[in-house]
Amino acid sequence: MVTNQDTDRKPVQAASRAARPGRRLLRLAERTFHWILAPGLVLAIGISEYGNLLPYAAGREAAWTVTIYGLHKTVGLAMLFLVPGLAIALRPWRRRAVPTGRVGWAPVLDRVVFWGLMVGAFVIPVSGPILHGMGPGWGYAPVWWGLPNRVPFVPERLAAGPVTRDFHIQSFWLFSALAITHVILACRVWLMRRQPSPRRWIRLRLPPLAHRLAPLIGAALWVGLAIYSWTTA
Repeated sequence: MVTNQDTDRKPVQAASRAARPGRRLLRLAERTFHWILAPGLVLAIGISEYGNLLPYAAGREAAWTVTIYGLHKTVGLAMLFLVPGLAIALRPWRRRAVPTGRVGWAPVLDRVVFWGLMVGAFVIPVSGPILHGMGPGWGYAPVWWGLPNRVPFVPERLAAGPVTRDFHIQSFWLFSALAITHVILACRVWLMRRQPSPRRWIRLRLPPLAHRLAPLIGAALWVGLAIYSWTTA
């Protein structure tokens, strides 16, 4: 016997099945962009740190240094082009379930780290071309493809100033700290799923407001870094 409840479920189930291919594509795109961007940004930071150890002397000694910094700029700029794809795949603007009671510290911290990494994935590749494409470093170790080195509509005084340089360098450390925290939280989730009755060592519970403010806190980390660079440069 078919009831009215069964007939009401059929359109919902059909719509859910129709939406699954789209969700799978978004999930695939999210994972693809994530596993390209994550190693790519770490690679760009590592190349930069390696380049800082190389000599800046003229002649043959500087050839390898120019190559390394050109690779650093090229990888960083490529990551900037991929970040919008990750943002679209993640769809951070869609409505999510908002907790009404107190929430654990780990989801809040994970949300802060997520938004901190997303902002950093934009900020670092943008500040790099501003710093390297103008000012004292203009023309040094150009990008490996035919893109202009200079960033339009950016004042020369800002690009060549010590604040931009200090911010770009310090941003590596903030992004690295966020990335390490992200990996630790992911490993924590993986370990808890493997245990039948996981033991919670930290039982800190936070109000729902902390979950709502997490994106602002993640973005505020970069604002704080900019203020720090401004006051100490």
